[in-house]
Amino acid sequence: MAYTAGGRFAERLLKQYSGQKAIDDLCFFLPVIAYFYIMWSPITDWILLHPERWRIIISGMPDEAVTVDVSRRIGYRRERRAHSHAELLFGLRGETVYGLGEAFYPVGPGTVMAFAPMELHQNGYPAFEPPVDHLWISLMHDGFTARRVRVRQGCMLSENVGASVYDALCLPPGEPLKSQADRKPEEPLELSLFRVRTLALNVVLALLDGDRRRGTTAADATQSRRRLIASIQRHLRRTAGRGDSLDSLARIAGYSRYHFHRIFQRETGQTVLAYINRCREQRVRECLARGETQKMIASELGFATPQAYSRWLRQHPIDAHAGQTS
Repeated sequence: MAYTAGGRFAERLLKQYSGQKAIDDLCFFLPVIAYFYIMWSPITDWILLHPERWRIIISGMPDEAVTVDVSRRIGYRRERRAHSHAELLFGLRGETVYGLGEAFYPVGPGTVMAFAPMELHQNGYPAFEPPVDHLWISLMHDGFTARRVRVRQGCMLSENVGASVYDALCLPPGEPLKSQADRKPEEPLELSLFRVRTLALNVVLALLDGDRRRGTTAADATQSRRRLIASIQRHLRRTAGRGDSLDSLARIAGYSRYHFHRIFQRETGQTVLAYINRCREQRVRECLARGETQKMIASELGFATPQAYSRWLRQHPIDAHAGQTS
């Protein structure tokens, strides 16, 4: 669409002006035309609508891995992260490599890379990243969010795609994304790849259908934002904060850390950290009722050591008879 409009604009310039004037105007406007072509290239739709050309990548595929220089590997080990929600990465435009587990994999147009919950992977993009467009899907238990990330000359631009949160009814049941360590040894690699492909297909169908039905009024935007925060609250109650942080939750929401924190506090009446602690307290009560040890509870909540859990517990004394977190 933008390319066609740009071409027509150039034709009008050529008809309206002649000689050096046309050349000067074209030199001025061509970068603008090129920018909109990059931002709205139809290659995006072409990739999403042709799943037969997708290339699925999950951890534990040594034949697909590539070698990177030592400095990038060192930086990856220092900056990599894990979080409680699963993710899908769709390569839309540009060629690069991305770290997953202990390896790096090539990501180009048509690549679909899957990140299981709590699976270590690359954190963002390095400053020397080539120009790329990626579609990121953040998967929670009862829904998912989508955002498009563009990297240009070391700068990353991110924007939400479609609705704020999509319902999980469109997704396959169970946990389709599992890390290499969590997958059953007897499960063939082909079956794991098929699970990811099925999940990706359902996500794309939901995106396309949701975009068609999305509301555009201010009331729609407010309701959509409230649904998003409510979905993140349910996610936190399910994980009890294990692997969650302000950064990872803002990433799900597609907002900056500051903007997400402000919206969350406005909608819930409490800070993100306060709500995570309430969810942890509720989970501790449930674990105590089951007779679990302090070490087991520390692991359940994601604390590195029982000592770290004990320090948190001293700051948050647990009332075993308190009510449920809402």
